[in-house]
Amino acid sequence: MTQIRQPNNSARPSDETARVNLTAAQRLLSLGQDSDAERAFVASATVPGIDTAALYEGAAQAIRNQGRVTEAMRLLDFGLARFPGHAGLRFIRSLMLLGLGSFREGWPEYEIRLKTPQRCYLPRAVTWPRWNGPEKPRNNKRLLIWSEQGFGDEIMFASLIPLIMNDETITFECSRDTAPLFRRSFPNVRVFPVELNGAMPEALHGEAFDYECPLASLPLALGLDRPPEPHQWLAWDHDMGMRIRQDLNAVAAGRRIVGVSWRGGTPVTRQVSRSLTLPQLAPILLNPDALFVAIQHDMLQSELQFAPPVICSQPHLVRQLDSLAALIGACDEIVTVCGTNVHLAGALGKTVKVLAPLAPEWRYGFSGDFMPWYPNVKVFRQEKYGEWGPVIARVANELAAHA
Repeated sequence: MTQIRQPNNSARPSDETARVNLTAAQRLLSLGQDSDAERAFVASATVPGIDTAALYEGAAQAIRNQGRVTEAMRLLDFGLARFPGHAGLRFIRSLMLLGLGSFREGWPEYEIRLKTPQRCYLPRAVTWPRWNGPEKPRNNKRLLIWSEQGFGDEIMFASLIPLIMNDETITFECSRDTAPLFRRSFPNVRVFPVELNGAMPEALHGEAFDYECPLASLPLALGLDRPPEPHQWLAWDHDMGMRIRQDLNAVAAGRRIVGVSWRGGTPVTRQVSRSLTLPQLAPILLNPDALFVAIQHDMLQSELQFAPPVICSQPHLVRQLDSLAALIGACDEIVTVCGTNVHLAGALGKTVKVLAPLAPEWRYGFSGDFMPWYPNVKVFRQEKYGEWGPVIARVANELAAHA
């Protein structure tokens, strides 16, 4: 098992040397070079002046990414024994717990994201009491729910709002891109998009609420020890979807219409480890019984030059989440890597085949064939670290079998 050893203080290189060593290890981690990153973190531990807590955190992530989740958990526990309460170590550990399905222990620990730099994308300076679940008897309290993470998390956690709509008067502060979808899906909820600078919407200035709750804290407030009973709840623009479907039918000529995306996440959220290229997907895209439609929201036209000629592109529809949802709604099925499109399609009730790395983000769980939050999302996991070929072949075979 990987161990972080204490440095030998008999030799004391400069703090700059220590910083360069740690930065190099973290750079390897961000590039998806997890095995090299693991060795670099362990080697850096011998250099005096390095923040050893950061070494535990980085090494644990590199080990987890290689699928050695139990070993990564033990390393985090060792780190927390040495640095009790360290926010970074607790946050990474909370994600491991959630990925393992230990929700009762994981949700309270997940709250540390609100106190950890760069873990909470849009922190708010709210002053109302925290909401800790519905009150009985019902009092129609005014509850402000505010989103603080990316689009995928926003969609996934918003699936909990219907569980509380009959108990509280809800105002939901969300991102601008998701606001049209949520207004259509939650007609009895006041939905306001956050300002571009992260400030509270101007329309809410001067309003008072009885309680507030960060969106990703709803599972804790509701006392969930498992994901909610899954259901289709997100509503897309059906009129737009019907028009899109008619156009696609004219091209498909009776073939099944399959949306496809190949890149997910950001450089901070392991984009390099969970993204593919269109040429890599050729065994899937060459299925003669399907019309493949690009649903990649940040698609580059240059990418299509290297794609098999069977992929259909409508770039004007993928730029906004509302029209992207209508495009996904017009498809029969979705094939995608881990990313926002999984949550969009899952919440829309579409059949989804998702290609996942050996140890994906916690939302997909670390084992099993189906995503806990969406029963219609089947997860095709790497069996060996970094090997996409067998995953792509399994998806291609299953598409062909169900044509």
